[in-house]
Amino acid sequence: MDPTLDELETCDLDCEVVELHAAPDEMDRLRADSGAIDPFRELLSGIRVWDAHAHVGCDIDAQKLSAAQVVERLDLLGVERAVVFPMNDPRQGFCFRHPNDLVWAAYERFPERLIPFFRLNPNFPSREEYERRVEQGFRGIKLHPRSQSFRIAQPEAMEIYTWAEADCLPVLLHTGSGAGNVTEQVRRVVDAHPTLRLILGHSALQELPQCCAQCAGCDWILFDTSTLDEHQLRELLIGTDPHKIAYGSDMPFSGHAEELALLLGVAESVGLDQAALELILGGNLRRWVEGSVAARGACALGAA
Repeated sequence: MDPTLDELETCDLDCEVVELHAAPDEMDRLRADSGAIDPFRELLSGIRVWDAHAHVGCDIDAQKLSAAQVVERLDLLGVERAVVFPMNDPRQGFCFRHPNDLVWAAYERFPERLIPFFRLNPNFPSREEYERRVEQGFRGIKLHPRSQSFRIAQPEAMEIYTWAEADCLPVLLHTGSGAGNVTEQVRRVVDAHPTLRLILGHSALQELPQCCAQCAGCDWILFDTSTLDEHQLRELLIGTDPHKIAYGSDMPFSGHAEELALLLGVAESVGLDQAALELILGGNLRRWVEGSVAARGACALGAA
């Protein structure tokens, strides 16, 4: 019998026990923080907001977030759904089996709110875990080159991209701090896998202008807005097709209300219209994750 969500969330191997719900004082703080988006509530009321970048479980650095806490945060902001995947969990082993089990159990508890992505470590054999999770029904993969100490375009990672491209499975790739020479590495991935659905977590940060320029003609890339500062967001929104941008919060590693408020404020300041906002706040992500992997079939080379 598979373990339950409660059992998985309270497994205490080198990890703080995850509280199932936020404590009252924590909820009070979160409600206060959510006031950051009050000026945009009317605008958001007409938009289906999906978050492309959220974590569940616990992390080596002692961060923790339960599935129920993710949903509580979504409710405070009026966010409909969020992509969730494991943190850099101390219980990851070679293939992230325990954290991936936790994400699936979280999805089964909240199937209308959470979109499950599984995590892999390219430094170890991954095919068995990959096949298990695709058959289970996961909607994408998370890879973190800094935490798992691999290069974005190293051969073992390229093998995973090959599988994902064949199955039309999105890969959310950490391209923030510590990812190393992001633009050149991402370009190698895109050239080798032209129809891979690739979400660039944190939009390459300091390399954002170069990465956007290098990938301007790539149809299957989304730039994830999580943790970008005001200047970087402005640069992204002005210089990139809105069909290639997706809102992400990076919860719990970043203030989810502040991330959304900053994005909306910058979008307003650069004159982004309603149609573009709807794409960035959920429309682009929905195109990539709605429907089963089997139903999507193989990506056609050059498809729009």
